[in-house]
Amino acid sequence: MLTVSVSETSDHDDAISALVEDGERQLADGDYSGARRIFEEAVAQAELTHGDRAKQLIVPLMGLARAAGENNAAACAQMERELEVQRRALRIAEAALADDDPLLAECLHAHGVSVWASGHPARAVELLGRALEVVRRADCDAHGYLGPLVGALLDAKRSADALPHARELLRLEETSSPADLTTLFIVGQCFRNAGATEEARVVLERFLTAFGEEGNPTIRDEVRAWLRELDAERAEKDGLESPPVGPS
Repeated sequence: MLTVSVSETSDHDDAISALVEDGERQLADGDYSGARRIFEEAVAQAELTHGDRAKQLIVPLMGLARAAGENNAAACAQMERELEVQRRALRIAEAALADDDPLLAECLHAHGVSVWASGHPARAVELLGRALEVVRRADCDAHGYLGPLVGALLDAKRSADALPHARELLRLEETSSPADLTTLFIVGQCFRNAGATEEARVVLERFLTAFGEEGNPTIRDEVRAWLRELDAERAEKDGLESPPVGPS
């Protein structure tokens, strides 16, 4: 029977961590094929040291998933490979981690974003919502978890459910700095779709001001069309609410 000492295990874990760091550097440099090779080696070492269901596999697997997802919008096989690796990491995380572990939230969130990108918003909402629940139990910053959840809910035609998350997202962003264009666009779209007319107007007008005339004209024209619709809805509402004028 093969036995592994504590010191040998620690040495292996240090080697795995070093590989993960190297893989992350390769990803940052845009070398996806190099990152894949490194993360595959990290996964192999973790399996050899800890077995194929150990929590030490989670981080290397999530790195491998990101490396496998290069150009996934144009390559279905690569997207499926990314999803497959994420599913394995998530199964391990759900079995090995506590329900308030931030790493579990990261796994759920990453898989949810990929599922959303693959064209399945309803399934993505389930995963992204679970990730947010874990983050709240862990008392961690929910900021980065809200945007994809709002977007997936909008794609799933659940604007009313997205509304409280959109309000929270806007509030969290603006506690530290002005909200960025992506947030303003998503939140404004959510407010509009959910019927929060005045909130939508304020956010979309801010978006147009920040976007300027140099940005994508298609996006700018779409937002301007939304604002015209809101103006028409307000004019119609004001007309209905005005008291009828009787004979003098």
